[in-house]
Amino acid sequence: MFIAQYIAYFCNAKNTVSMLEIDDILEIINRTKVENREYLDLSNREITVLPEAIGELTSLKHLNLGYNNITTLPNSIVNLHNLENLLLMRNNILSLPSNFGLMQNLKCVDISYNPIKALPQSIGQLKNLSILDASSCKLENLPYEMSQLNISKIYLNDNQLQPQLQKLVKRGWYAIRLFLSEHQAATQQLA
Repeated sequence: MFIAQYIAYFCNAKNTVSMLEIDDILEIINRTKVENREYLDLSNREITVLPEAIGELTSLKHLNLGYNNITTLPNSIVNLHNLENLLLMRNNILSLPSNFGLMQNLKCVDISYNPIKALPQSIGQLKNLSILDASSCKLENLPYEMSQLNISKIYLNDNQLQPQLQKLVKRGWYAIRLFLSEHQAATQQLA
């Protein structure tokens, strides 16, 4: 929730509640593309399907898709190479694309309150990521590749993490990062 407030404040976003059909979404995407906009707020619109055309918005820096009913992200979303802030909170997203790490400019990601059980290994490629909110998901584990990140704020509370990781959540990112790094090294030695 912190991240959504930050983006709304930063971009002076105003949310209005209305249901968008796929044709409406395509029209908004086309207008956003033509006008070369950097911010798109499609939050709280009862969206269930996000079209592949979303990946054509290569100028976007801020994308808010929170508070919808999206279950799957189109693979084209990873084409948003300039994206810095991605808000996906309170949807029904089951997983992130496996090549999620291609969005190299991401600084802030909010996937809170989604039934996501695992983060993709490619998340370790997001070198600019400083804020990750994955609270109240269904995460069971974290990929070792996350140990390569320099996250300043991470929110992992209310997940289904293995007991060792769950204890570390209270101690913060440094403790989690050390745990992931040590376990990755131990796994590589056994291989």
